[in-house]
Amino acid sequence: MESRVLIAGSGGQGIIFMGEILSWTAMLEAKEVTSFPSYGVEKIGGFARCLVIISDEMIGSPVSDVVDILIAMNKWALEKFTQKVETQGLIIYDSVLKTPEIQDSSIRTYRVPASEKALCHNALKGSNMVMLGAFSAITKLVKLKTLLHVLEVRTPEHRIDSIEINKRLIKEGYKLFEDKKG
Repeated sequence: MESRVLIAGSGGQGIIFMGEILSWTAMLEAKEVTSFPSYGVEKIGGFARCLVIISDEMIGSPVSDVVDILIAMNKWALEKFTQKVETQGLIIYDSVLKTPEIQDSSIRTYRVPASEKALCHNALKGSNMVMLGAFSAITKLVKLKTLLHVLEVRTPEHRIDSIEINKRLIKEGYKLFEDKKG
C-alpha cells in the first residue's frame, strides 16, 4: 500500500503544518513516510503545498507527478491539481469552493465544510484541522488517536494555546465522515 497525498492551498492556511502532522502520525504508526513541502516566496498568500507519501514498504522516490489524494484548501489548488489525481483517487476540498470538473468518474470527491466548522468555533485559521480530521475518517490511512497525540507533541511552543481548539476541530472533521470508506 502506497498513498501519495498532496495538500495544497495558500501560505497562512497551515498547509505545511498539516503535512508535518500527517507525516509524524504515519511514522508513529510504523509506516514509511516522505514529505516534500514547497511554498512561494510570499510569507502569506502565496502558494503552499506538501506532498506526503505514506507506504507499508520502502518508498522509491519522494516526488511524484500524480497523486492518489488531493486535499485542496483553496480555488487555486483545486484548479491546478485536480488533473493530477490518479484513477480511483480522492479529492477532498473545502465546501466553500466550487465543485471541480472531473473527467474520470472513478475519482471520488468529498466536500468538507472546513471553513464553516472553523468559523463556528471562532477559529478562523482552523479549517486545516477540520480537513485533517476529515482526511483521517475518509481514508483510514492514519488513526484519529495518533493524529491527536501528534498534534499535541508537534505544535510549536508559540502556538500551545491552540492545541485544544485544534483537537476539537480535528474531531469535528472526523465525525463528518466517520462512517465513510475512502
